[in-house]
Amino acid sequence: MFRFILQHRTGFLLPEDKKMKKELFIDDLLGSPFEFHGRNRKGFDCYGLVMEVEKRLGRCMIDFYAEYSEKNYKKCLNDNSLRFVNNMNLIKTKYPVLGDVILFFDSKGCAVHIGVYLKRNDFIHCDGCGVRINNLETYFRTEKEFYTWPE
Repeated sequence: MFRFILQHRTGFLLPEDKKMKKELFIDDLLGSPFEFHGRNRKGFDCYGLVMEVEKRLGRCMIDFYAEYSEKNYKKCLNDNSLRFVNNMNLIKTKYPVLGDVILFFDSKGCAVHIGVYLKRNDFIHCDGCGVRINNLETYFRTEKEFYTWPE
């Protein structure tokens, strides 16, 4: 079973801070298929999965992607990913923790994929193979940025 604990950015949880503790269960998401515009376990796209994981962590995300189609997918993904970062007041970080958002970029600097950081360089995402966990060190998209949520 995959179970993760959301902790303070310092990486430890003080006993008196029990209210800050959140658990993230993702077993039921793994293996869900890819579906364009997918927003549930019957099928996700990368942004839909990030919305679901963040919802499980108690965070509400805006669904910008109602306006994109397969034809303009890459342009909208880039525009909306950057709008998402700005509207959600996310902060760029070099040291991600559980629940931080990862944006992946192509060689031209356009955002082309999004996922959620778990721990030890593992992240959950959805691509053509469906929902899965990969390690950042072996994942083929090397250009990336991490974004954390405001405290």
